[in-house]
Amino acid sequence: MRSQGPPQEILTSYFPALTGLIWSPVEGGLSGAEVWRGDDSTGTPVFALKRLPAEVEPARLNAIHKWMTQAAHLAFVPSILRTTSGDTSVYSRGRGWEITRWMPGKPVTDPAIADVETACTAVAQLHGAWPIVHKSTCPGVINRLRAIQDFRLQFGTNQSPQIPLSMTLIPLVRRAWSAVVANLEQTDNLLRPWENLSVKLRPCVRDLRAEHVLFSAHQVVGIIDYGAMAVDHPAVDLARLLGDFGCLDEPRYSAAIRAYQRESSFDAPIEFIRTLAHSGTVCSVIGWLLRLVTQQQTLPAEDMILKRMTVLLGRLNQFAPE
Repeated sequence: MRSQGPPQEILTSYFPALTGLIWSPVEGGLSGAEVWRGDDSTGTPVFALKRLPAEVEPARLNAIHKWMTQAAHLAFVPSILRTTSGDTSVYSRGRGWEITRWMPGKPVTDPAIADVETACTAVAQLHGAWPIVHKSTCPGVINRLRAIQDFRLQFGTNQSPQIPLSMTLIPLVRRAWSAVVANLEQTDNLLRPWENLSVKLRPCVRDLRAEHVLFSAHQVVGIIDYGAMAVDHPAVDLARLLGDFGCLDEPRYSAAIRAYQRESSFDAPIEFIRTLAHSGTVCSVIGWLLRLVTQQQTLPAEDMILKRMTVLLGRLNQFAPE
């Protein structure tokens, strides 16, 4: 359950930078993080305070903050507020806390081609702020193939699983299982040609949803939520974003890639992005099935899960096997 407000012990760690701010909870996503917005006396948002999921350990958070700092020259990257001791985070009762500058703008729900191009330009600039770490196979591909294997081991493809869930979720989970089964072999076949492709890897956002790209006057003024960052290939970020934008068809797909390539080089065939987008949708559904059925995790409100899974299943229908 969401606590009423951020603990005083956390706020004290940043004294006096937070003096006089009024904190209000912000509706969170599905990651398990909790967010508060800190407004000044005029009601202007100043900071975002986030309580991170328990699985985000200090070493990982430090790496994420290092990468964010490397990109801090970009106006759309939120700067990190340091504590009185100079740290970028606080850990209390097994959970990490961070404070970043509140980013203006809103996501677009039906982007025009120009908006998509602007977003891809910003993403290319973001990727360009991070150095290439090494050249290897793409973790995004390996993770997807692993998810397919997990589905086969945990569920199989012959009989719908027994579902220890609420009545609200049962029909949706059964639909999800059937949709994965219908797409599983096609998805595996899509990924196999890329399994041993050696590409240049660098830090990537890895959860670059449309809702995390904020616009104002058709300009990107914020890219938020870096909690899933890891070393991967830039195609993983583009696949997630263009899938969310619904831009995997022509001519929007080509326009988006051209906008990205005007800012940053791309060392893989552009079809790699579409492959990752399609397979990523299937594997996102698999991930939800694992969380809900086999792991039985404690998750946010059911209406959020229903909404997210319904969107994913709608996308699966767009590239059903021939």
